[in-house]
Amino acid sequence: MTDSKLTGADLTDCKALETRLILRALSGADNRAFGRLVVMHQGRVRALLRRLCGNSQMADDLAQDVFVVAWQKLPDYQGRGKFGAWLCSIAYHKYLQTYRQRTRERDIHAQYGAWQTLTLATGSPDDRPGQIDLERAMLNLPPAESAAITLNMTLGYSHQEVATMMQMPLGTVKSHIKRGLEKLKCQLSATPEQGSRNPSQEKSA
Repeated sequence: MTDSKLTGADLTDCKALETRLILRALSGADNRAFGRLVVMHQGRVRALLRRLCGNSQMADDLAQDVFVVAWQKLPDYQGRGKFGAWLCSIAYHKYLQTYRQRTRERDIHAQYGAWQTLTLATGSPDDRPGQIDLERAMLNLPPAESAAITLNMTLGYSHQEVATMMQMPLGTVKSHIKRGLEKLKCQLSATPEQGSRNPSQEKSA
């Protein structure tokens, strides 16, 4: 069940259960408590990492590392903000660390078809042509823009929550989202002919 389908009472119950599990995990009274927290939040963490990585296996491997780090840093969680947001913050910075270590340029030159409606869907990519194009286009964005859009528009965090997770000023996060969406719209509205044109040919034309 996604957050958007939960009632107010459901959210209250989930928050209360989450708090109990965190306390039991910290106290060592229940060895399975942290595992239950993982089950509650792994979908959200993996959705973020899969959008950033564009590779399910890599994302799943990073997600395991994220929960190891979260377990190690659990005493640092002071209950400020949402626990899921805290996990996503760890996931984002774990991804950045990996991205920087590899220092690899993303070299994806997919042919994009016209797609009139820009839809940022929750969860893993499906087989719809438009959604596949979106995932490819997201891979061409800088990590900060891709993460800000995913956290805000896909996972539903507020601008302020995203700023906290990404450790950036609120205005910077809003700028990342605005610039990223503009780039996505340009990519997704490009015809195959436009996407395949050589810049050097345009200059000589």
